[in-house]
Amino acid sequence: MNHAPVVRARGVWTPEGWLEDGAVVLGADLRTILEVREARAGDGPSLEGLLVPGLINAHTHLELGHLEGRLPRGGVGFKAWGAALMAARGPLKSDRQRAEVLARGATSLRALGVAVVSDIANLGDVEGALKDARVRGVVQHELMGFSPSSEVLDLARGAGRLSGGVVTRPTAHAPYSTNPEIIRRTAGARYGAPASIHLAEDEAERDFLMRGEGTYADWLDELGVAWRHVEAPGCDPVSYLEKLGALGPGQLVVHGVDLRPAEQRALAASGSALCLCPRSNLWIGGRLPDVPGLIEAGVLLCLGTDSLASCDSLDVLEEIPVLAEAFPDVPPEVWLDLATQGGAKALGVPWGRIQPGCAPGLLLLAGVGEVASLCASAPVERIWCADPGPCPWSSEESP
Repeated sequence: MNHAPVVRARGVWTPEGWLEDGAVVLGADLRTILEVREARAGDGPSLEGLLVPGLINAHTHLELGHLEGRLPRGGVGFKAWGAALMAARGPLKSDRQRAEVLARGATSLRALGVAVVSDIANLGDVEGALKDARVRGVVQHELMGFSPSSEVLDLARGAGRLSGGVVTRPTAHAPYSTNPEIIRRTAGARYGAPASIHLAEDEAERDFLMRGEGTYADWLDELGVAWRHVEAPGCDPVSYLEKLGALGPGQLVVHGVDLRPAEQRALAASGSALCLCPRSNLWIGGRLPDVPGLIEAGVLLCLGTDSLASCDSLDVLEEIPVLAEAFPDVPPEVWLDLATQGGAKALGVPWGRIQPGCAPGLLLLAGVGEVASLCASAPVERIWCADPGPCPWSSEESP
């Protein structure tokens, strides 16, 4: 008689919470969950640790991995950090070096327990690195500039391509750096996977959108960017995206540091998701989003690590102690949910949940006895007990 494979652990993280001494029964593909229940005699020895679904890192920039430890930190401000980034990044000397940087980043994601990632790419060659590392995800080919939209959109290579569990699609950089028509035409899931856009990372964005002046306006002028033919919309960042039809399910906004209560409520009502990158926010601007306010407003939240140019690692679980220290009244379970189920909802994938019918990947956080311990430090040892299932995104392309 054949028996279905069973993964038993001291604790199993389910949508209903922590199941003590739980068992996850897998199907013949060794990925799809058939049953989640209390352990029984004959299930085998219990793994020491917390069994969680594969993690979701909803915002990275793998191609900036070569800038690790090279940029100023400690709340220097976005313009100073951004200027240092532009001066330091440059093109890598060879395709081989670039491939090595991307491979290290993708391999790191896999070792840290990431099942799905949303990565921002300007070079457009991240797809192969993710596939080789067995990490599924979206490569957001980032567009910026105020040139006519058709001209810039032509630069998006492989739009809507699905290959080996990775979707490549165009996306807009930010409201202060991108032609509004590009934002409109790349918003939502029309290229087979959710779009991403940096939003309200710094209060200077508000000045730029409200009046067409301030730090960002001066910076663009210094860089010689022709932008003044685009009229300032005269509104806050959330209202601006709303006017462009660039909010709603299938749209992921990133950072949200400078969002006011009315904007938080509008973002929640739109159905858009917001990715928090707290370590990056502290590194660059010395300030965190109003996370309790976002939670109260009902915004769909998830976690990302940004890049090694503004973060010490690509470990999404290392975001949790930062958030827990800043917002101690938020239950620990909320933070783990953002790294799993919240990220899956934000990216529109049926992962992030240990429940029947799902194939999220099973990851053992070795030695973790309770969810609250994740608020003190990220676990060192992580063991894949089951790989994630096939990618559910479509390969449909739409202009």
